[in-house]
Amino acid sequence: RDLHSFPTRRSSDLQTNGVAERMHRTIMDKVRTVLNASGMSAAFWPEAVKYVAHTINRQPSRALGNKTPYEVWTGQKPDISHLRPFGCLAFRHIPAQDRHKLSDRARECAMVGYTGNKQAYHVWDPVAQRIVMSRDVYFREHRWWSGKASAGRGGPTGISSDIFDTNDTSRTSPNPFSIPSNSDRNDDDDDE
Repeated sequence: RDLHSFPTRRSSDLQTNGVAERMHRTIMDKVRTVLNASGMSAAFWPEAVKYVAHTINRQPSRALGNKTPYEVWTGQKPDISHLRPFGCLAFRHIPAQDRHKLSDRARECAMVGYTGNKQAYHVWDPVAQRIVMSRDVYFREHRWWSGKASAGRGGPTGISSDIFDTNDTSRTSPNPFSIPSNSDRNDDDDDE
C-alpha cells in the first residue's frame, strides 16, 4: 500500500474530542507530578493513573457548578477522609494466619491507591513483591517510603533498576527504633 491509501483524520474530528483530550493531558500531568513528588518509579504509572482519577473525581469542578464528578454521578457528597498522599509510608498489618509467634505484626509498604467502594488501600509490599489490598493500614503521611529495604528487588513490572530514588536526601526514612504511638494516630507533627 502506498502512503496515500491510509485513512486520515480530519482536523474537525480531533477538535470534537477536545474535552477528553484535555482531561487525558491533565491526568497524565498529575501522574508525572505524584510519581516525581513521591520518588516512586515510572513502573507504578498504572496505579498512579487510578490514584489521580480517584482524586479528580472528588474535587469540585467549575464545569459542574462547583460540584464533584462523584457528587453528580451518585447524588451524594464524597467522603474525602480516606485520601492519603501517593507513595507515603504505610504499615500494613500482617494477619495472624500469615505470621508466626515472633514475626513482625506490620510490614513497611508504600501507599499506591484505593479500592473501588471498599474502605481499603492498595499498598506496594516489597517483601511479597506485589500490590496488596489491605484495610488495616497505619500511615505516616509526612514520610515517604524509601525502598531501601527492597533495593534492587524490582517494581510491579519487574523493573529492577532505579525503582526508587534512594539518593534523594529531601525525603526522610523512618527511624527503625521508633514505635508509632497508638494514643494519637494522626499526630505527625514531629515528622517534619
